[in-house]
Amino acid sequence: MTIMTYLGVPVSSSQAIVGSIIAVGLIEGNVNWGIISKLILAWIGTPIGGIIFSFLSYKLLSVPFNKIKSVYTREKIIIIATLIIGAYGSYSLGANNVANITGVFAKTIGIQMAALIGGLSIGFGVLTYSYKVMMTVGAQIIELDYFSAAIAVLGESITVWIYALIGIPVSTSQAIVGAVIGAGYAKGSKLVNKKIILKIVSAWVNTPISAGIITYLLYLLLKVVFKINI
Repeated sequence: MTIMTYLGVPVSSSQAIVGSIIAVGLIEGNVNWGIISKLILAWIGTPIGGIIFSFLSYKLLSVPFNKIKSVYTREKIIIIATLIIGAYGSYSLGANNVANITGVFAKTIGIQMAALIGGLSIGFGVLTYSYKVMMTVGAQIIELDYFSAAIAVLGESITVWIYALIGIPVSTSQAIVGAVIGAGYAKGSKLVNKKIILKIVSAWVNTPISAGIITYLLYLLLKVVFKINI
């Protein structure tokens, strides 16, 4: 995740942690492939859900919004909507993605402490090192105005929240990329850079594989080389 963030590629923490867990499971021989197959289907459905929800939301909400003639009123509505939708998006993120990483520690340090550490760490990551990914999502995929950008976050938030309700860890990165594309197409924009999309999708495929390989090597290093009983 750190490497992909440095490269400015929005990838999935849920995919990374699942890839790591699978690697450990393969070593110990206790992988639940039924659950893994469901997760893979959810990963495929996440960007598709983002596209659908943002596209439909744009088509539905743009009708009353475009009837507002006052530019001042429009700006006020956008500001308020951005705050509300941003809060909803953060809520969806906390409901789903914090558990992706900290969930594995729930039995050792407790659910509340794991959630607290995860929430504080997400805030620290946003403040220190998220600008490259923000630029990729916000400027290099498809052109968005203020309204369509807010709709994209709404589509992403709905998608992630639905999966949180049914207890499936999915990627906000996948959801927002799909939602940006859906809102952009609803607005009438075209993809700014198709190579960026291919780069992002290839990173989605490589993330669980890379995480699994790194975890496997770390596991062997600690257990075989340093003789640590894991």
